[in-house]
Amino acid sequence: MKRAWLGALVRGVGVASLSLSLCVGCGPSGPLQVPLHYGPTSTLSVKALSGPIATSTFRLGEIKDARAVRPEQIGESREESEPIGVYAPVGSVAQTTREAFERVFTSAGLRLSTTEGIVLNVDVLELWVLEHGIYKGTVRLRVSVVRDGQYPQVIIVDGTSKRWGGSLNPDNYVEIVSDALVHTLERLIALPEFEAAVAGQPQ
Repeated sequence: MKRAWLGALVRGVGVASLSLSLCVGCGPSGPLQVPLHYGPTSTLSVKALSGPIATSTFRLGEIKDARAVRPEQIGESREESEPIGVYAPVGSVAQTTREAFERVFTSAGLRLSTTEGIVLNVDVLELWVLEHGIYKGTVRLRVSVVRDGQYPQVIIVDGTSKRWGGSLNPDNYVEIVSDALVHTLERLIALPEFEAAVAGQPQ
């Protein structure tokens, strides 16, 4: 009886060890924390600038994370049987958006100043990454263009991104958010409504 009991115990330990070895590298079963920052993989694509956009100076004003629903969450993975929430540090959405403006505008040849120019106040209305087969990112911004103390002209602009990648990889979430921001700002710079607001023309 004792020998049979020891044999069962050894077999049980073997099964447990096999299960653990098979699970090495498994993704987290709980919420994923992402150290969000600006780190795109997309290359900026804008046409040659001309007119008031090319000659104006811009100043970034207030940039707010204005998402009304689950502002602490930036996405969700549906690769497992139960959805896994993806979260970023408080303040990182606004900071990442600010850095995207700085980097994209500079790369596009736009002039930025910290003391003068046309003020751009930005509300992040949506920023979300869905991981389900592939990563899909969506960003939607409300940009208020304030020129010479005039009444703000408001523009809503959005952009998307997608990519393949390993499941629940924080770097993939950083890249998909950053690429969606790049595409959103590409669209903003090309919008006739943005050019009109920069020129001070009523919409």
